[in-house]
Amino acid sequence: VVFNGNRKIKDDKLQAIVRSRSLGPYSEATVEGDIQSIKDAYAATGRSDITVTTQVVPIAEGRVNLAFVIDEGKKTKIRNINFVGNNAYGDGRLQSVIATKESGWFSFLTRKDVYNEDKLRADEELLRQFYFNRGYADFRVVSSDAVLDEATNEYTVTITVEEGERYDFGAVNVESTVDGVDANELKGLVESSEGSLYRAKDVQNTMSAISKRVAAQGYPFARVTPRGNRDFGSRTIAVDYLVDQGERAYVERIEIRGNTRTRDYVIRREFDMSEGDAFNQEMIASAKRRLEALGYFSTVNISTQQRSE
Repeated sequence: VVFNGNRKIKDDKLQAIVRSRSLGPYSEATVEGDIQSIKDAYAATGRSDITVTTQVVPIAEGRVNLAFVIDEGKKTKIRNINFVGNNAYGDGRLQSVIATKESGWFSFLTRKDVYNEDKLRADEELLRQFYFNRGYADFRVVSSDAVLDEATNEYTVTITVEEGERYDFGAVNVESTVDGVDANELKGLVESSEGSLYRAKDVQNTMSAISKRVAAQGYPFARVTPRGNRDFGSRTIAVDYLVDQGERAYVERIEIRGNTRTRDYVIRREFDMSEGDAFNQEMIASAKRRLEALGYFSTVNISTQQRSE
């Protein structure tokens, strides 16, 4: 199994992503899948117009040589990143928030000017967090599109947003339905105060702090749920943190998939729980935020599955 025409990605890298193997069975279905895998690998480096063909040469009865012939094409670039609907922040400020960047002189060093649909979805989440932490609780991304100019091999990315109103915190309170948990003692953990700018980060940090405190008091299954009440007239959001008894469940196993950037223990240390501990949804959400903050991965998804017990 050989590769011809590849300069930007070396043979050993390509061999690692194809399923066709020397001395292994030849399968046209496997080869078609390998072609797509090679195209995906090049697309990740900004070369979306790559073409891959194959040459099969019989060398003996029941044996063939397989060659993947690659035309790498030109690298696609990002000419412009435009925003529509933004009034509170200019295009330049929002461009600094997202991971995708316009092509420039030093883009070959960072490769941040590579268009990738999954990366653009992650940029949408970065924009949401940016606005949510600056009072814009109703912010949403209406659409994000990329149009390729085939003449210049450059993308124009357009992100349309709806900012909504800017809110402050209204009254903030803590309630508990768990016997033995005093809500008044937990109020000191609330990071926001009435009249301060609404920030989703404050709500998340408060949930995490209350969850840890209650777990430390001997209630590992307690669940913290924020309830927001918007007052459109005063542009405030009152928040009640409800502490109730969640489902009794334990963590049987933590599985890590798709990690090729670092050691697994780097990921595991971002969890406040380990196998055998009580399951706590807020600790899961906190781990997700920490993993995203590492900057190693384009996306982080944590899912749970019911086990036999």
